[in-house]
Amino acid sequence: MLLTRTTAGPITARLAVTPDDLDDAARLVHEVYVARGLRDATARGGVNTERSAVFIARIEGAAGATVSLVSDGPRGLPADALYAPELRALRGRRRTLAEVSGLAVAPSCRGNALALVRPLVQLVGIYARDIERVDDLCIAVHPRHAPFYARAFGFTRFGAEKPYHAVKDAPAVGLRLDLHRPPVAGGLSAVLFESDEIARVRAALATARRMQILQFRPPSRSLQAFHATEVC
Repeated sequence: MLLTRTTAGPITARLAVTPDDLDDAARLVHEVYVARGLRDATARGGVNTERSAVFIARIEGAAGATVSLVSDGPRGLPADALYAPELRALRGRRRTLAEVSGLAVAPSCRGNALALVRPLVQLVGIYARDIERVDDLCIAVHPRHAPFYARAFGFTRFGAEKPYHAVKDAPAVGLRLDLHRPPVAGGLSAVLFESDEIARVRAALATARRMQILQFRPPSRSLQAFHATEVC
């Protein structure tokens, strides 16, 4: 678990391994995407939770933000629905892929969005590279958000703008991040992935993985309804 103290209260971020964490993350994504018009209130969907890692950040104990990492597999990634040829080309170069998905920040926490998302970015990046041995992180984002991902983290575009059926045809562009490239100088990634920060996050993830093994149980019903195909 990562702990950050802010003026709004303590923020904790971790790999979601308990039923409460998983249920709260699923509920938060659903509520936020319904509010943004990207999902119907009655919509239900499925995701193979065996290849998805969910991360959650809490402020004063309440779920404030969440994000997921979907590992590649025989059925591909959610982004294959839009960019199958492009992702197939990356796999042909023997690149191991994963997709960042389901990013949501509670409306009541928008003023602390950066403080909540910051540790989640650290957790996802280091989990993907050092535990899942991922080469490229892929993400489908709204075109207006693409410049931020490029500037802050070094994402590059691999797919053209297209309507994304999974989120009611909202526009999306495909971005990828080579996890073996150095962090962007002057960007957010340079701050989040300094050597001492990496060591701190690795230690937190190692603890969470041990807890995950001890507490493993079949995914809850609300998590089974959690959509992995979200435009961040």
